[in-house]
Amino acid sequence: MVGRNDQDEIFTLSAYTDNGQQKTQIDTKGMAFTGIDILSAGDSSSFTDTINSSVNNRNWALTASDNQVEHADVIINDADIFSGGNGILQGASNSNDSYQIVKNADSTTAIQVDGMHFNGLTRVEAGAHAGVNQQIF
Repeated sequence: MVGRNDQDEIFTLSAYTDNGQQKTQIDTKGMAFTGIDILSAGDSSSFTDTINSSVNNRNWALTASDNQVEHADVIINDADIFSGGNGILQGASNSNDSYQIVKNADSTTAIQVDGMHFNGLTRVEAGAHAGVNQQIF
């Protein structure tokens, strides 16, 4: 699934059961999609792509590729803001990612990695080579 580069977009991930197996559905603009393994949100610095997830039994997991995260069996590329899931961000063990604590416009805090903002986290499991910086503004 490929998002647009010329507008803000919101994608919502939710779980459903098919033949006893948990699967992920992606909703956007009133449409629901199933069977999607890769979501490329749209690569634009002028617009914001948001991923919300109600799949509350799955981590957000950074991959070794920049601006890429896996969640609920979906690889997500080039999104900007993430929220939901089980509140855990798992770092890639072979990556040099830098984690920053940042303040959102609404005064809540987020963790920023590779330009991606993760809201509502309760735990970060950074990779072995990661750097952690606190930058609150």
